[in-house]
Amino acid sequence: MEALKPFGDVPKKLTIEVKRSFVATRTFVRALFEGRDIVKKLMEILPTNDCGDEFMRMTYCAHCKGLTNLKPCLGYCLNVFKSCLFKQSQVNKEWSNYVDALLLLITRLETSFNIESVVDPIDIKISEAIMNFQENGVAVSQKLFDSCGKPRIGKRSATNSKASLNKYDFNYATFESRPVAALGTKFDRLLQDVKRKIKRTKDFWLKLPESMCSHSHLVGANIKHGSLNCWNGTDISQSDSLKSGHKSESRLGKHATNVVINQQLLSLRIISSKLNYAYNGLEVDNFDE
Repeated sequence: MEALKPFGDVPKKLTIEVKRSFVATRTFVRALFEGRDIVKKLMEILPTNDCGDEFMRMTYCAHCKGLTNLKPCLGYCLNVFKSCLFKQSQVNKEWSNYVDALLLLITRLETSFNIESVVDPIDIKISEAIMNFQENGVAVSQKLFDSCGKPRIGKRSATNSKASLNKYDFNYATFESRPVAALGTKFDRLLQDVKRKIKRTKDFWLKLPESMCSHSHLVGANIKHGSLNCWNGTDISQSDSLKSGHKSESRLGKHATNVVINQQLLSLRIISSKLNYAYNGLEVDNFDE
């Protein structure tokens, strides 16, 4: 069949297009699930005792001095959470690479690797292949006879051999004439929605302390703008100083990377590599179930 090519290059091209699209789509979906699992594992890392002590100091020790309405200083809050979330912040670089790889693959899924754009016109591709055979039937038959010899045709076969492919109409509508709705707009909208949500996770672990300290029950809106005094862990302080409570971070110290973090770093590198392979249209090994 490879030598005869009765259907032209259509089967080969169709196989490549379908395979690339399915591999890219499968890899993208699996990468999302893997990312979810990584987040779950990072959330399971427990804070240290020092972190718990400092958090209690930040949120409740002001009450012991009768300062029940005093909120923590923004700088103090940031320092505490930067130290408490130091382990998680170590994955930020690889996490951002993972996010970039996802976004890059989305550009393929929106265009050349769009699974719906490849699958929807498959009937047209089959029609094109049949028409190629119809147009080149004589040449294909001659190649077959040259390779295998001319068959001996019996009387009944000779009668039936008068049938011609010309009586069949394979001239289906072209891909361009198909309605716009057949191009998979729902899939495109889904990709756009996923893209927006993925972009928001860029540098997530680096920005997490700031996100935590943005809640009003920790640092009030007025305090964040420096209009009120605040609690620095030991006493009242001016809230416009972002260095308030800076000793807490050095006292808590930088904790060594643990096994869970190393495992997630490796997983992120592997996932990003698979996403890049899929982006380039290459074969991707299955993710471990």
